[in-house]
Amino acid sequence: MKQAISFALDIITQKEAKVRKENDFVYHDRVPKAEDLTQVESVTKAKAIAFDPFKRDTCGDDLFAALLPANVLKGVSLYSEEKAKLKRGIIQTIEKKDTDLEQH
Repeated sequence: MKQAISFALDIITQKEAKVRKENDFVYHDRVPKAEDLTQVESVTKAKAIAFDPFKRDTCGDDLFAALLPANVLKGVSLYSEEKAKLKRGIIQTIEKKDTDLEQH
């Protein structure tokens, strides 16, 4: 590990010396110190596209729909229907009791 770090440091030092020599010989630009440089602010170049992953037209049909047998799907459908009937019955009873309570 130490050898790799020292090797990388040697390469960086050599490249820096070459760049400084080239700058002094060709460009004659002033090289600012690290303390003199301003902090670069981050900027978002791309914006994410918002989408609803639960919409059918976005994600398509259910990939795992064919994994369940037809009788299981039918049972689930019947269960959902019975649950909805029970819920509607309870809601109707509550609404009827509410109207009776409001009348008294």
